[in-house]
Amino acid sequence: MEELRGVHRRLTEERAEKGREMERRRVRIEQTEKKMADLKENIEVEIHAAHDEYLKMDSHIKLYITEMEQSM
Repeated sequence: MEELRGVHRRLTEERAEKGREMERRRVRIEQTEKKMADLKENIEVEIHAAHDEYLKMDSHIKLYITEMEQSM
């Protein structure tokens, strides 16, 4: 009976340790997913800003070319 209690105790400890390890992994995965989502959002913001800047510069260049053609 004592041997059975020892086995039960050991199995309970192993299960608890596996549960803690699973929780650590879950938290780590959630943190990684959050970082990835934040990075994706930052990249999308940068892309949008670069596109807006491109459109602005394109407009300025076209205006400059139009003014140069008119002055000739």
